[in-house]
Amino acid sequence: MGALTQQIEAFEASLRAQLLSKEGRRLLKDLEEKEEVIAAAHAADLGHLIARVGESRSRSSAQQSAIISALLARVSEHPLCPLLVLYALLPGLLGVGRRLTWGRGGEWRDREEFLCDLFSCAFDVIGDFGGQSRPYALLDLLDATRSRMRRRLLAHRRFRTRHLLDHTCENSFDVNAMDEALRSFVHHATELHLSKSQKALLYGIDVLGYTLTELSAASGIDRRVLGAEHRRAGKEMVAHL
Repeated sequence: MGALTQQIEAFEASLRAQLLSKEGRRLLKDLEEKEEVIAAAHAADLGHLIARVGESRSRSSAQQSAIISALLARVSEHPLCPLLVLYALLPGLLGVGRRLTWGRGGEWRDREEFLCDLFSCAFDVIGDFGGQSRPYALLDLLDATRSRMRRRLLAHRRFRTRHLLDHTCENSFDVNAMDEALRSFVHHATELHLSKSQKALLYGIDVLGYTLTELSAASGIDRRVLGAEHRRAGKEMVAHL
């Protein structure tokens, strides 16, 4: 079992334990008295309520949205309410993580660290949206979380791109601080007569794993222009191997 899977399962188990506590049972009773849609779910406990939300995805999206919307409106009334919403978001948050490639190229050291920040960001979004009436609460929460994390990811990528351009322009590399892939790149690239943009493209795409679309967004240069430069630089590299 991978570290990421273990982290997800541990997090889910921790949330579920809180929702199944004595306090959780009192909260469910209170919610059933105040919210007709929650009473209609006939849930045995809060965990069962969220399971019903998952089941409703294939039955009635209106029911699913109504339950999450009712919970979101009462986030400030009980400390377990935001955790309950977060628990409901877990499957969607994992989808967000995959769409953002688990933070590749961002400020995070690994996927596990990115996941922690993803959950923390979602919790903050729940707090910010708490008390609001949102018919599509689940989608709104996931979209806001994805947008915030994507902005952080792109901001860091832009910073690294500018940092890379500075280094290639100065033609000075701290080889001791580089991993094996970067040392290999520098070994070959410094022997060639490549422009700073070609070096940056080779490094960004072939070492860091960025796409042309991502580099285009970060630099403001058309991706077709970047693609042509990358192909020329690649041919130059291959010719000297």
